[in-house]
Amino acid sequence: MKFKNTKVTGITNNILFNDHFVNINYDCSGLSSLAKDGVIPAGTVIPSNDSNAIGVLFSDVDIDENPNGTVIIHGFINQAKLPEAVSSAAVSALKGIMFMDKQGKPQPQKYTVTYDANGGTGEVTDSSSPYTYGTSVTVQAGSGLTPPDSKTFKGWALTPDAGVKDDNYDPSDTFTITDNITLYAVYE
Repeated sequence: MKFKNTKVTGITNNILFNDHFVNINYDCSGLSSLAKDGVIPAGTVIPSNDSNAIGVLFSDVDIDENPNGTVIIHGFINQAKLPEAVSSAAVSALKGIMFMDKQGKPQPQKYTVTYDANGGTGEVTDSSSPYTYGTSVTVQAGSGLTPPDSKTFKGWALTPDAGVKDDNYDPSDTFTITDNITLYAVYE
């Protein structure tokens, strides 16, 4: 008799907030592109993270060992435990799933991006805001702002007292939105 030693990762990786869920069986054998080291991790949107999404993988699936998985189609999912952000198209497709924050509160379907002049005058608005969770956001330019005290606009930061640092955003940078965000103008 021959045995194979297999390392088991967390069965559900705590992606659920409670035991109220509905799942279906799903053959993951055609989803090898979603695997990392031969394993599709729990929390992966199946079959793809877009409008074709039907559910969220309940537990890790080792494609070589057993490609049969279980997909949650209704329930409460901890979005912070997922291996990647759920796209806005997938959120729309997964009508039976409520994505929850770390405290177990339902996440709003839309998040806002606010631009703060941070000592300057004028206003920058984002006509696409609010955004659906997981949407790619393009940072706006500083046109419309008048910098204070003969300074020059340099970009945006996550805090009002940030200087020009690596964690700042330049106009036309992109980020994936997962919460409401305020960007503060940075001047030099």
